[in-house]
This record gives sequence, C-alpha cells and structure tokens, in this order.
Amino acid sequence: MIVLVAERKVIPIAEGIERRRQEKARKSRDDLADAFEAAADDPDAPANFTLLGNMSFIEGAHEEAVAAYSRALSLAPDEANALKGRGRAYVQLGELDRALPDLDAALEAFPDEAMLHYYRGYCLSRRGEARREQGIDDSETDGEARARNTAALASLERAFELGLRHPDLYHELAYAQEGVGDPDAFLAMLDRVVAALPDDLPLRAVHEDQHRRRRSTSRAATDANERVDRGETR
Repeated sequence: MIVLVAERKVIPIAEGIERRRQEKARKSRDDLADAFEAAADDPDAPANFTLLGNMSFIEGAHEEAVAAYSRALSLAPDEANALKGRGRAYVQLGELDRALPDLDAALEAFPDEAMLHYYRGYCLSRRGEARREQGIDDSETDGEARARNTAALASLERAFELGLRHPDLYHELAYAQEGVGDPDAFLAMLDRVVAALPDDLPLRAVHEDQHRRRRSTSRAATDANERVDRGETR
C-alpha cells in the first residue's frame, strides 16, 4: 500500500487527503467565525452565524455547528433556521433532551417540514436509550414510556404523511411502535415496514420471529381451550 508519513504515523493516502481536507475546512470555518464575530452588530449577523452552523453541520463538525447556531440565537432568539439547525446538530451529538425544545420551536415556523417531524419522533423514541447511555437516572414509568412512544409515533407518521420514505423512518416507526407496548399493533407495523423494505434481512428476521411467536401463542391458547372443553383441569 502506498502511504504518507506524518507525525511518525503511517497514514493511507486517502485518509491523509481526507484529514487535510478537514483541516482546510476547519480553518475556513474559523476564519469565517472571526469575520462574522467582528461584524456581530450587523443586522445580517444572525443569518451569517446560521450559515456558519450549516457549513459546520455539513462537514460533520457538530459541536462547532451548535456553537455557531447558539451564537446566532444569542443575537436573534427566534431565528428559526438556527433553531432547526441546532436541533439537528444536538441529535447527531446524542443530546436528545437538548434537541427537543429546538425542534419543537422550529416546527412552529416549519410545520410541514418532514425531517423536523422525523427528528422529533426519533428524539422521543430514543430518549430513554440515550439517557441510559449517558448514565442519566431515568425513573420513567411504563405508562410514561408508552405515552412518549405514542407521541414519537405520531411525529414519525406525520413525517410519512409529508412524503418522507427513508429507510431510517421505517426503522423508527417499528421501534416506536414496539415501545407503545401493543403486540398486535407492533406486528402490523412490522408487516408494513417489511413490505417497504423487503431486502432488509435483519428486519425480516425480526418480522419472522414475531410471527413465529404469534403462532406459538395461538397454538397454546387453542390447546388450553380444548382441554377446558374436555373437562381437563391441567
């Protein structure tokens, strides 16, 4: 393999090129941030910082994106595009509790934006998991979990109604539906999702397993009823 040597480490050419590209992009963002900060009194300053946040988000620099969006919001608290961007960036960072208020505020300005509904549904359905991963004490009751996942499902279905058809949406629909705790509805959702994603083998495996469980439960119930009809106590 052809390699570059940098800082006493052997780095494949593609990786070295990508690293230099990222460093150049980071320097460009830093230069823009300095220029925008110098013109913070300009009426267009919030939009400039929102643009900087968008650039950072596209580059995958989500912490820098949050900082830029937050600067825009410090200048214009109702800057809807900054709220939208910061909410998305928080999702990428796994900070779902912080993302939700921004997404809710952005949806007031963009009620028909499918991706915002998707992100909101994702945050709600995955919030418990995210809290556990972060070591946050989550004393959510079963009823609260069902209500959260029901709300998540409503947001995800709204994203579907608005035309979103990404595979991630179908996965989240199944995940949220499972969290609602209704086995019949979960199986129906799996039927729907597998029909949309027939080549998703892991999903198909879950789908087939759920149908096997259903058949087994049905057979057990039938056998029990037949024993009762025969007057058997066991």
